[in-house]
Parts: sequence; C-alpha cells; structure tokens
Amino acid sequence: MDVNAHAMIAQKQTSLADRIFAVSLSAVIGLIILVGTLSDILVDFLPSSAVAINPLNTSARLALLRADVKEKTDPAKLPKLEKIARAGIVADPYDARFYSYLGVILESEGKPEEARILYQHSLKLLPTEIQSLARLFSYNANTGNYKRAIELADIFIRRWVDFRQLITPSLPILMKDKEAYNEALVRFPSQIDGTKTLIDALLKDKSSYDLAYRVVLDWKARGVPRLQGTINQVVNKIFSGGQYRKAYRLFLLTLGEEAKSASGYVYNSKFSLPPSGSVFDWSMARQPGLDMRIITVAPKLTSGTSLNNRALEIRFRDSPVRLKPAGQFLNLPPSTFTFKVIYSTSNYKGPNPVDVSVICTNGNELDRLSLKPSESRVTELVGRFSVPAEDCEVQAIRFANGNFVESWKNKFSGSVYLHQISIALGSG
Repeated sequence: MDVNAHAMIAQKQTSLADRIFAVSLSAVIGLIILVGTLSDILVDFLPSSAVAINPLNTSARLALLRADVKEKTDPAKLPKLEKIARAGIVADPYDARFYSYLGVILESEGKPEEARILYQHSLKLLPTEIQSLARLFSYNANTGNYKRAIELADIFIRRWVDFRQLITPSLPILMKDKEAYNEALVRFPSQIDGTKTLIDALLKDKSSYDLAYRVVLDWKARGVPRLQGTINQVVNKIFSGGQYRKAYRLFLLTLGEEAKSASGYVYNSKFSLPPSGSVFDWSMARQPGLDMRIITVAPKLTSGTSLNNRALEIRFRDSPVRLKPAGQFLNLPPSTFTFKVIYSTSNYKGPNPVDVSVICTNGNELDRLSLKPSESRVTELVGRFSVPAEDCEVQAIRFANGNFVESWKNKFSGSVYLHQISIALGSG
C-alpha cells in the first residue's frame, strides 16, 4: 500500500472520530439543556427534586428556603435549611438573598450577631434586599439607633411600597427622636408620595397628631413643593378629631402669600381662588341635578362695584334636587357679627329660594339669608348674629334650598351666583 493510500485511510479515520466527537458533544449539551429545563419546570412544584437534578439551580434553592424559613421556623428544620443556604452561597456568591436567608436561620438559632453581619453583607450586594432591610430596620429601631432606622425605612418604602405597612407603624415612635425627626423631614419629601406616606402613618392615632402638625409646618418653612394636599389632610384630620382651634391655626399658618390676602372670618369670601380642599375653604356639592363651581362672570355684571368677576355658581338642571351640605367651616370667637351676602340669579325657578345660613355645628342656626330671584341684578343682603360663649365652638356657612316634596312638580332650574359672602365683627 502506497503512501497516498495510508494518508487517505488516516484522513477517513480522523473525519470519523471528529463526527463521533461532535455527535457525543451534541448529546451532552442536549442532556445538559434537558436537565436544566426539567429542573426549571420542577422549581415551583418540587424544588427539592429540581435541586437534585441540577444542584446549580439557585431558583430551586431559594424556593426551598422561601417555603420553610418563617418568622418562627421549626427548630428541627434549621440544620437542613442552613446547609441549603450555605450551598446556595457557594453556587452563587453574589446572590444577596442567600445571605439574607442564612441570616434569618442563624437568628432563629440564637446567633443574632452573625445574622446581622450577613444582613449587612446582603445589602452590600443588593441595597434593596427586602428581608435584610426589614431585619436591620427592626434591629436599629429596637436598639435606639432611630436615625439609621429612618434611613433604612426610606430605602425600604422606596423599593417595596406595597409592603410599607411593615415599616410605617413604627414611624411615629421613631420620630420622637430629634435626629430621626430631622432625617425624616429630609428623606420623605424626595419619595414619590413620600409626604403622604409619612403623614398617613402619623395620623393613624391621635397621640401622634402633634407630630404631624409639626412636620407640615417644618415642610412649609423649608419650601417643600406640592404640599397643599398633605396640609389639608392634617388640618381636616385634626378638625375631625375635635381640635377645632388647633386645626384652624394650622390652616392659617400654612397659607401662601396669595391665600393670606383672601383670609378673614370667611376665607376666600370673593371666590377669587380655586377651592383648596380644606374644611376651612369652600366645599362643593357633587350630586345629580346641579353643578356647583367657581366661575368667571361677565364684567358688566359687577361693573361699578368693588367685586371682582369671580363667583360661586349653583346651577340647577331642571330637576327636584335637594342641596347636600356645602359651604365652609368657620372659627369665630364669641361676639356679635354682621353677615353679608352679595348675589345675583339668572333664570332661577324653584319652589324655594336658596338660603345661606350661619350655624353652630351642634345644629343651632345663628342667621339665615334667603336669596330670592334677582334676574341678573347684583343684590346685597345683610344680617346680624351673635356667637354664644358656650356650645358653639365651631360654626359653618351652609347652603340649602328648603323643604319640599321631591317630585317633578317641584323642579329647580337656572343659576344662583354668589359674588361675596363675608362676616365682619360688630353689628354694622
């Protein structure tokens, strides 16, 4: 056999070996993929089998830990769970969750110091790891490191907003500490809805209403933006808790420059500003059969008067509608007052006029002015009343349209425009 023949035979043998190797490699790769796929399928149903098939399946190991690591884990399971967590760290040393689970396990075994080291390492790998954040927050809150607890609370709530109830009940206690209070003042306004989150927590119980009061005053002084809704929330909650004068004081102290110009015994008496949502500002009835809103009226209607061209319109939609409570709350001292309403009407028809009353919130009526149809003429009505020294700590202006049988024979239509409602000290 010549040299060429030997070469050809050797080449064929090499080619055959290459093909056998390629087929074998493909089979091995296919088997690895199959094992991995089967392991992934079993994660949710049989995580222990998933780990047995593929020891590198970290999701399966985490599923095993998630299933058995509880606040009060069965002591008999702890050694096995510890092995699973440690094996997970070996398999993936950069997965923060394994360190967190191992910390919980060691804490259950009575090794809190080792657990905290693991929680801290977990947060170095993943600063938002939920268990480590919650455990270190609890530790710092319980050991008096309130400022650090607030820092962790801030991180937790930003990332795990749906689980914030795990953290927020502790905030009123933490904020009694000066450093923690100052830390919260800075951190929470920079969160999305952070001001509301903190105030919600402080308004859960009357014992922390004073903290909420201080917080909104400090935020206002620091120029925290978009604060009106939060201020209203605190004012209205303190008011509903029966601290009327304190609520009114907070309302006045947090008014902006433009709003201060509209303050008086009646706030926004000429309706120059949109409703703010405070109990001490105008509330609008929202009900079928009428619209209530602040509008711009034709200048000719108020020309030659001291009025602006703004008014509160009550527009009836040709139906037998009874006005629901609307108006604003007042904080008048015991004394005698002059009550003035400037209004006009347009095509107003109904079985009764619209009444504007001043009442004590215990139900006693102090004065009532009835707005009879004026057909586009600006009309001024004046009344007088006295606020008693007792049983009338808070008052209200209320709109009503009297008693009537609610049938389609008693329909209201047209509009009433309130140009000004004011109260002045003295009998005029």
